[in-house]
Amino acid sequence: MTDLVIGKDDFSEELATRLKAELVKFEEETFADREKKSRLLLKSENQLKGKRVLLVARSNRYLPVPSDPALETLFLLKEIKALGAKKIGLLWPWALYSRQDERFRPGELLSLKSMAELLEHCGIEYFYTIHSHIYKKPVPLSKFFSSNVEVYDISPARLFVEYLKKKDLRNCIVVTPDEEGEGRVREISEPLNCDFRCLPKTRDCETRKIEIDFGDLDVRGRDVIIKDDIAASGGTIVDTYNGIKKMGPRKVYIVLDHLHTLEGIERLCGLGAEEIITTNSFVNETKRPKYFTELNLVPLLAEVIK
Repeated sequence: MTDLVIGKDDFSEELATRLKAELVKFEEETFADREKKSRLLLKSENQLKGKRVLLVARSNRYLPVPSDPALETLFLLKEIKALGAKKIGLLWPWALYSRQDERFRPGELLSLKSMAELLEHCGIEYFYTIHSHIYKKPVPLSKFFSSNVEVYDISPARLFVEYLKKKDLRNCIVVTPDEEGEGRVREISEPLNCDFRCLPKTRDCETRKIEIDFGDLDVRGRDVIIKDDIAASGGTIVDTYNGIKKMGPRKVYIVLDHLHTLEGIERLCGLGAEEIITTNSFVNETKRPKYFTELNLVPLLAEVIK
């Protein structure tokens, strides 16, 4: 049970309502040098004392500077702990610094492990996220935390399936540009009763250039769902889309658990896909128009957190 939700947007407010929890908002001030100062809008210094508290922290979709929300989250957690919260949970829909979960070259930092240790130091006992970057790997996200933290790496597949079932899909196939993504595409392909294909992908550790092997894939006349966990620069999805488009599909949908950065969004929207579908794991603080469909995670998250 959650007694109190801390957040600063409508997402947090809706979650608090569904959890029947009290809502406390926080505000932030940005100084001229971009340093930030946050403040919990408390009724009293004892408002959090003895309470089970959930901090909701979403990054800005169009202006993602990971260090800013990461530091803000750590500072807020430390303050929540200092104010006497009984239990502390963190909802980070996009798990910041989760990409670097293994070392590919000597000297690379294991940032995911370091972030997990910092979050634990700040007092979290529950951690909720949406399809972290390592969701598809054999080592689960929970292994980066101690046994004192309950970790929920939540799949949004059900939301995508419910939405896609309303489409007029014909002879559909789900394709992911990732050999390790079988579990992720099965979550969508099986409920939709369609085929799936995992395309081998290689990445040059020095240049970061990606090559995708389409092999004998044939999607002529078929509806294709390109599924991946995240698009930031959009490069992988662009290469996948262009390769598939040459094969003459009927329609191509792009489905992403997370979509962010202005560069990536503009690149994907310029492709001409039938539809780009993602979740509201990021907040749209700039109020830019959305050129994609954004599915609401709150009902799903409320079920898990309850």
